Amino acid sequence: MVLLQTLRSAPAAPFRERRVTVSETAFVGREAELSRLDGYLSEALSGQGRMCFLAGEPGSGKTALAREFTRRSQTLHGDLLVAVGDCNAQTGGGEPFLPFREVLALLTGDLEAKVAQGAISQEGATRLERFLGASIRALIDAGPDLIGVLVPGAGLAAKIGKAVAEQAGIDSKVIALLKRERPAGALPQPAVQREQIFEQYARFLVELARRQPLLVILDDLQWIDISSSDLLFHLSRRIANSRILVVGTYRPADLSARTADKGSDQHFLENVLAEIKRNYGDVSVDLDARDERTARQFVHALVDRERNGLLFEFREKLYRWTGGNPLFV
Repeated sequence: MVLLQTLRSAPAAPFRERRVTVSETAFVGREAELSRLDGYLSEALSGQGRMCFLAGEPGSGKTALAREFTRRSQTLHGDLLVAVGDCNAQTGGGEPFLPFREVLALLTGDLEAKVAQGAISQEGATRLERFLGASIRALIDAGPDLIGVLVPGAGLAAKIGKAVAEQAGIDSKVIALLKRERPAGALPQPAVQREQIFEQYARFLVELARRQPLLVILDDLQWIDISSSDLLFHLSRRIANSRILVVGTYRPADLSARTADKGSDQHFLENVLAEIKRNYGDVSVDLDARDERTARQFVHALVDRERNGLLFEFREKLYRWTGGNPLFV
């Protein structure tokens, strides 16, 4: 399954240069996977928080599937909020809480970068913007120690205009406190600090989901840092009775490669996934588990998005060249 940019061209004589423009976005295949994700979301919307994971090789369409699922879900559910966080191959485990920092940044009004990347839609950004006052209020009440640790207080204060302050019941004293830097030594001890971050982050998301359901997308988890991995596990235990669905994507082969590099038996994310599976059952959607018939159907569906005269021989060659991998196709 892959997000496809469908190209249309004006009629032209053979061998003549054509002007090609993108006119629409199409998505073919992966109906079964979308159906499973819809089921997880239905459970979450009923108050049974869920986690699930899209696993597949590069080019299998994990990110595209997550984005299409997000688009359809927001179309069907007018109150659904979506926040996205990405892990980074360059920093790897060197930047603690990176994907959760990005999620928190989106939920507190830092929208431009993710919209520009296409990670969230303009409609998704508009919903988050409308909810900004309630989100900042929830952060102040449920996760005060996250301010200055995972999200800059001065940045929050700058986003609080008069309308947001009135909506959230934030007075000038609170804004002044947000702008203050934490003095050296004011944070709890590291072990306690991690526990506080985990619990307050969970309380913050749960509080938001009391008001509007929440879909959190965590992309490229094969690059996750260990602090984020631990927080992911903590959330898996705390969102069970909330309207929250967390969808993660990862490459299983890269987990194995990172494990081999470090000389350990198992990647720490694999331990977390095993524990989550023990609590929730089968939570993985394997995008590589396609038989030959399904892969061929994808190739045909992609080719047939546009009217054409491409014959069976071409389609078979295309399938053999690409193995039905959406990116290669």
